[in-house]
Amino acid sequence: MDNSVKLTRAAILSVRTLAGTDILNGREEGRKVFEKLVKHLESQPLDTILPLSFAGIKFLDYSCADEIVYRTISRITSGELGARFIVLQNVSTSLEENITVALNTRDVCCLLEEQKEIRVIGKISDPISNTYSFAARKGMITAGEVGDEFKTKVSASSNRLTTLERMGLIYKVEEVPTGRGGKQYVYRVVG
Repeated sequence: MDNSVKLTRAAILSVRTLAGTDILNGREEGRKVFEKLVKHLESQPLDTILPLSFAGIKFLDYSCADEIVYRTISRITSGELGARFIVLQNVSTSLEENITVALNTRDVCCLLEEQKEIRVIGKISDPISNTYSFAARKGMITAGEVGDEFKTKVSASSNRLTTLERMGLIYKVEEVPTGRGGKQYVYRVVG
């Protein structure tokens, strides 16, 4: 498989710096941070993952989490930002609770990095979560490999990968022959 398409990690962006405070409360505060965050993301080259650090944030309420995290994930998954992604970092337990509630309420998820390990938080079904975990272990994946691992038909495996791509958790790297006369996409895990 071709390893040429790989996301570049941007410099860490601090939510505390964007907000100018360590207490994030309310939708208006969240909108201000969201607008600065999206402007920063848009300034990044394509094929970039932006680590978004919550270090130093003492409080983040649900509505602010909804404005910052959900709205950013929504822009990413809609394709408006091209191949630009985020991964959350330095998220305390109390902050994670409010972010997770916001994501669950909106039926979306995002990536959270803790000590070099990346996991998914928010709303994700077990089959899709299991497929993501398998993809994360492999790094790059095809529908054929998913089918072999989970004993599913290629169409079901392709649907799982398409769902993960729509969620902003994997991205297409290339298209390769299947060996049976067809073609399939190779996906890489975001992170």
